[in-house]
Amino acid sequence: MKKSLFFILTLFFICLINISVSQDVQVGGAGNIPQPSVQPQQDQGTQQPKKIDDSLVVNLDTHNIDSHLSSGIWMIKFFAPWCKHSQEFHKTFSELSHLLKEHIKFGQVDCINDPMLLHRFEITAYPTLKLLYKGILYEFQGERTVQQIVSFLENGYKSADQMEYPLIDQQEILKKQLELQYRDGLTAEQARAIEDQIKRKQNEIETKKKQKQYLEDEHDHDEEREIREYNERMNRKMNMVDGMEGVQPTNSTTSPLIDSIKDSKLVYALIGSLATGLVFMIKKRINRKSKFMKIA
Repeated sequence: MKKSLFFILTLFFICLINISVSQDVQVGGAGNIPQPSVQPQQDQGTQQPKKIDDSLVVNLDTHNIDSHLSSGIWMIKFFAPWCKHSQEFHKTFSELSHLLKEHIKFGQVDCINDPMLLHRFEITAYPTLKLLYKGILYEFQGERTVQQIVSFLENGYKSADQMEYPLIDQQEILKKQLELQYRDGLTAEQARAIEDQIKRKQNEIETKKKQKQYLEDEHDHDEEREIREYNERMNRKMNMVDGMEGVQPTNSTTSPLIDSIKDSKLVYALIGSLATGLVFMIKKRINRKSKFMKIA
């Protein structure tokens, strides 16, 4: 009886232990995985960086840069997408575009996609920041922070390196672009399309020149200027005629021929030889007379 009771109690305790262990596994099993700490790590890994608002920065290239920069004050960033410093400066430049949007326009040039502008604006490092003000480009060379750039815009630009805005004919731009694209492996169809674009642009330029010349000829008459130009042309013609006739005004009372003879060394030599010959003839004549007198 005691053995059976002991056996029953043993089974009872074993069952209690199994039930307790199973409950611990079900309730505390998930607690063995640090999910609260892992979940934030997963969120941090998948969290997207905050997007920079560069909506106020105009993307400039060969085709639109001259039209955009023809008016207003501009801050232009020349960069390369692969450059670490360009990437770091992108946020600061975007902040400046919002901070100074009431005063300055902001633009950026990808020098890798548009290498022609790299040479045209004499860019030697990335990123390069230039201020365009009244047709002059001022290069910023300080620390690329908001405070330093604002200080540069206030007064610092006056002592910065400067250059005139490099104007270039649109036709030349297209030709150079065609050369660059040929070098980079342009297809024949693309080359023909660009050549057609160059021809159309050339025709537009010629048409504008003719229209401008027509307007100047028809509507821009300055009578005083035309009379002055006519008188100048007539004076030039008269001077040419006078030069052909050899009429030169002189203050001397002698003729130009005598003046030229006086200035000639050959004439002096000729006069000297004539004088010597004359003296010799006189001596010879005297000698003859003396002989004749002796004979007599």
